[in-house]
Amino acid sequence: MKEKTAAGRARERFQEKEEIVFDEVSHEALPQAVLEKVGVSLPNIERTFRARLGGIEYYVCEYKPFATSRKAFFIDCDVQGKRIGFAILDYDTDNPTFGPTGLPYTNYTSTESGPGQGHGTARLYVMNAYAMKTFGLTMHSGSRLEPAAEAMWQGLIRDGIAEPVPSDILKSKYRIKKP
Repeated sequence: MKEKTAAGRARERFQEKEEIVFDEVSHEALPQAVLEKVGVSLPNIERTFRARLGGIEYYVCEYKPFATSRKAFFIDCDVQGKRIGFAILDYDTDNPTFGPTGLPYTNYTSTESGPGQGHGTARLYVMNAYAMKTFGLTMHSGSRLEPAAEAMWQGLIRDGIAEPVPSDILKSKYRIKKP
């Protein structure tokens, strides 16, 4: 039997609505790969969390750069502590300049280790769980997507997990459906 990719496992979790637990961790508990990516932003980080999913650890480092916004870095690492990828979730209640106002959205995402194996889809699943827990809202995409991100969202639409955003929601192209 063929082993499922990270994307296949993430899609199953989306469909099964598997809950992800976010445990708060101290800055001192963050692996070196996370510290290297967060870098100079570390003093501004208000809280850090860790979630585990399918042998991957996801670290969430959140802060408020402005009074009306919240930002969270998502860094995923394998069991050896090697960084797999990185993403930024933005949520802004008052500034429509960069993304959809009042909606959590992926500002940036990158898979550094093992691209094409579904790590981006799995990361989005974790980001969506965080958005639901923190804001009570599902994740949205930005309006301009790289080809790999566009393909990932199209796959989620085919699987019935995501949907195109109505045209009255500016600066977002897709969103995860509400459970």
